[in-house]
Amino acid sequence: MLKELPQRLPPRRKVDHQIEKIPRAKPPAMTPYRKAAPKLEELRKQLKELLDSQHIRPSNAPLSAPVLFQKKKEGMLCLCIDYQALNKAKVFTKMDLRKSYYQVRIVEGDEPKTTCVTRYGTFEWLVMSFGLTNAPSMFCTLINKLVHPYLY
Repeated sequence: MLKELPQRLPPRRKVDHQIEKIPRAKPPAMTPYRKAAPKLEELRKQLKELLDSQHIRPSNAPLSAPVLFQKKKEGMLCLCIDYQALNKAKVFTKMDLRKSYYQVRIVEGDEPKTTCVTRYGTFEWLVMSFGLTNAPSMFCTLINKLVHPYLY
């Protein structure tokens, strides 16, 4: 796992994450979850870091998913987007690949589908975020394509 956020967007590759929507499905538009003051301060800090590194941008998309924090073993708060309404997810992975997912770009035009809502604004992801369906397999596909020449 990366200890620091990459300071710029990864290049477009043969593997970019596309979000396919069910025809005629109504996209969810949810309100932000309530948070205590310490978590709000952490949210503000992480949003600034993500905005500064251009991993997210402000959004006006008609859909949104709330954010929450998952406490890691070492006490760090991991920002997660609750995409359950979007992807009908029932189970989330325990793999700690939060920053590694940022190596996979979202397909151009699909960014509004990743919109999350917070007390501080609405943002859309330009890279794959934690919580998307197929994120683990998409990341695995990217890694396999990158290391394949060195394996055989």
